[in-house]
Amino acid sequence: MTRSILLFFVFFFTALIVGCGGSGSSYKELNLLQYGLPLTIMAPDSTEVTVAELGMSKDVAIKAGEDYSINVLASDAYSTDVKQLKTDELEAIKTGRYFSKVVKEEDAGFIYETVVDSTEVSYGFVYMRVKGDREYKIQNGAFGKYTLEQVEDMYASVKPIKR
Repeated sequence: MTRSILLFFVFFFTALIVGCGGSGSSYKELNLLQYGLPLTIMAPDSTEVTVAELGMSKDVAIKAGEDYSINVLASDAYSTDVKQLKTDELEAIKTGRYFSKVVKEEDAGFIYETVVDSTEVSYGFVYMRVKGDREYKIQNGAFGKYTLEQVEDMYASVKPIKR
């Protein structure tokens, strides 16, 4: 009897360790200050970062393979109320032609589903941050079709790092 209990616990903890090792677990801190943004996110080791100056705004694209693509748009904040900024972004997304539903909604961000037809379903996210007089709209890369798991990993990776 004790041997079967021991085997159960070995199996259980092995499954727990393997199950918790999702793709986001290997992400490392990426400080974006060197690209002009006072933010730190979690990202894969092999990221490519490109910066585009857009007048008073800045667009920083962070990409690693096909599974991780994030854009950060920095601009002057018209409000310091992150909830209001998120609500405004959500309303804009909802007007999109292929918007289907909100999958997850929090104070500063949301995950949503788009459906082109019955065979083409993808997911996206928006996460808002404000620092000083600047707002940072963080979202999935525009050119890609992402699964819910990929978007959940990216969404979690852009939230403020708790120490």
